[in-house]
Amino acid sequence: MIFYVLTAFNFATSVLCATRKDTLPINLCKHNLTDYSACLKNTLEESWPQIVEGLPEFDFPRLDPFFYDYGKNIINRGEIHGEITVFNVTVIGLRNTHLLSLRSYIRDDKYHFKLDIEIPKLVINGNANAIGSLSGIIINGKGHFNIIVENVEATCYVIGHAENYTLVLEHIQINPTIEKMKFHLDDFFEGNRELNNFLETFVNEFWPLLYRTVIPIASDVWDSWLTNFCNRYLSKISISQIFP
Repeated sequence: MIFYVLTAFNFATSVLCATRKDTLPINLCKHNLTDYSACLKNTLEESWPQIVEGLPEFDFPRLDPFFYDYGKNIINRGEIHGEITVFNVTVIGLRNTHLLSLRSYIRDDKYHFKLDIEIPKLVINGNANAIGSLSGIIINGKGHFNIIVENVEATCYVIGHAENYTLVLEHIQINPTIEKMKFHLDDFFEGNRELNNFLETFVNEFWPLLYRTVIPIASDVWDSWLTNFCNRYLSKISISQIFP
């Protein structure tokens, strides 16, 4: 769920500028400011506690805890082959996200942003249905997972352009790094505790290798999902409200 917090930062830029001052009092950033990037960074930092609680007037959900209903991916890369479906996922810890830096480039209706963030800790609980193999281990079952992720750092590149008086995003590219992950898995082999424990031990020992295998595929999936997600909201807001 790292990608979702980056979505929030990106979407927040537009939402906050479009929100009435008596609803959410903030200092709007003028496009022609010499320190525009610094102003935008300060605005996002100050407003993050409110964003985390959700913006119901824009149908923007609460971020902590964040609930993710369903997602499915097919992976055939390295030692991982098969299909995994996750559902009823809860993520806790996004409220402690820190925006380390923000850089913007706006010229000739082209909009580029670079955001660097860090998240001290995420706790992710949910269910998964996995079909395939992991380093020769055959998996075909539904189970529950608990993942503790610590010291996340991520860079997000947001690329877009102006079109019909709105901001249209083209790509949201993310490059996250993680210092530590701890997995707890339950019942992925239809009650066979020994196989389940073996899988849990294997994943906890080799997660850095598995992560490097999966991240290129995940980045492409996040790019498409995030871009479409943000454009649904941005299409409703004039670009003059986003960049006054």
